[in-house]
Amino acid sequence: MGLEDLTEFEIIQGFAGLISLGITIFIGFIIVSKYFKYKKIELFTVGLMMVFITSGWWGSTLNFLFYAFFNFEMGDQLYIFISYGLVSLASIFWIYSFVYIVYPKLKWKLFSIWLAISIVYTIFFMYYLFTEPSILAVRITRFDSETRYFVTVYILLSLLISSQIMFLE
Repeated sequence: MGLEDLTEFEIIQGFAGLISLGITIFIGFIIVSKYFKYKKIELFTVGLMMVFITSGWWGSTLNFLFYAFFNFEMGDQLYIFISYGLVSLASIFWIYSFVYIVYPKLKWKLFSIWLAISIVYTIFFMYYLFTEPSILAVRITRFDSETRYFVTVYILLSLLISSQIMFLE
């Protein structure tokens, strides 16, 4: 039951994910807490981006904890939602933060375009999650999954847009 059933690799993978997530989420909340002191919205959004940027590992880490301590394994839909359903929030917070700081005059125009793309992504993500989750991702091991083209393209588009925004003006 639980931890005894896991391989050494799965235990190391689970604890490494737990430590990594713990550190990143802790740093994110420290940055968010600075918002309340300095009242700068970019601190709030950068902190939230730090929290949500690791959401791709939440599913495997939570599944590790549930399995190790309660002998419970998440179903594919829950696992995929926890792992990839909040990725768009990270990119939304990052794009907002970046354009707020670097391009304040273009902030709403650039942010609105990305927000629209992210909303469309999220609508399709939720649709596929309940109709055909394998379009989004497939579990390959108990604590690991492989994204499919739909999620991968959104993540790559996020990276591309983030890098190209730096060269505006």
